[in-house]
Amino acid sequence: MTDNKAGGLGFFTVLFLVFLVLKLIGEITWAWWIVFLPLLIPLGLFILVVLVIMIIALITGTNRRQN
Repeated sequence: MTDNKAGGLGFFTVLFLVFLVLKLIGEITWAWWIVFLPLLIPLGLFILVVLVIMIIALITGTNRRQN
């Protein structure tokens, strides 16, 4: 049996680490929230997907009660 887990870092994590190193060595003078933005983007997408699923579930549940 083979283990199909793909180890390593994701794109947004690597991007965050690059931004972090550049900020710490003084190459970029961005605000800290911009440096952390690559970590917040996946979180925001996850929250958006959850909200869409909840809305769909609410709409389909309402339609079933009416029928």
